[in-house]
Amino acid sequence: MRYTLSEAGRVKFSVERKATGRKVGRRCLRPRRSNRSRRRCTRWVKLRGTFSVNGRAGRNAFTFRGRLRRRALRRGTYRFGSRASDGAGNRSSLKRKGFKIVR
Repeated sequence: MRYTLSEAGRVKFSVERKATGRKVGRRCLRPRRSNRSRRRCTRWVKLRGTFSVNGRAGRNAFTFRGRLRRRALRRGTYRFGSRASDGAGNRSSLKRKGFKIVR
């Protein structure tokens, strides 16, 4: 994964998995017996286990090996959520980038 920072800082990453859901009002909820007649939708489920990486000003990179909290991710569609912060406590907006596990 490559990313660019305008100044040295720490980047916190989270991982979300693409999942199906059922449309209830404006929300896409987890499929349940009570909402099975509702229209299908796509939702993103945040997985447990965030991780942080220190970065320098300019271009940075790290290798993600498809494991989170010592467990391999299953085949599917995922996305990283990332947010950078500097030493003064300033934070960037949340950025997302998709990826797939195909093994």
